[in-house]
This record gives sequence, structure tokens and C-alpha cells, in this order.
Amino acid sequence: MGMGVALSLAQAAGWLPTKTSRYAAASLFALTVTNLPIFLLGISDPRTWTASDWVSDIIPHGIFAVVTVRVIEKLEAAGPQI
Repeated sequence: MGMGVALSLAQAAGWLPTKTSRYAAASLFALTVTNLPIFLLGISDPRTWTASDWVSDIIPHGIFAVVTVRVIEKLEAAGPQI
């Protein structure tokens, strides 16, 4: 939910993303928000991950980003509900 809120707030503040930049921002947000805490807490260090580790991390976060962006797009297409 945080990613959806952050993207929506950025757009409300005037950010006019292309479809590609919206998906890229959502993916970057998902990766940062989930991997930064495990790094800061010393649980894991992404700098030491193998390519396989990164793939297993990027795929679910990428899917999550796609789903979040698609929900935002559907809500925008539906317009305000009164």
C-alpha cells in the first residue's frame, strides 16, 4: 500500500510519469523499501548476493510493482466516485 500511496502522492504533486517510468519507479521503490532495512539491520548484504539471489529478489518485487501500477491505472480510469 505504501508504494501505491507514494506513487499517487507524487502524481498529485505534479509528477507526470510515462508508463515506463511509473513501472520503473514502482519497482525501484519496492526493492529499496524491502532491501534497505535488511541491509541496515545487518540481516543480509545485497552487495554480496549472487545473480541468482538478485533474480529471486527482483522477480517478486517486479510483479508487486506491476500489480500496484495496474491498480492505480484502473482507479484513474474509473474516475472519482461520489
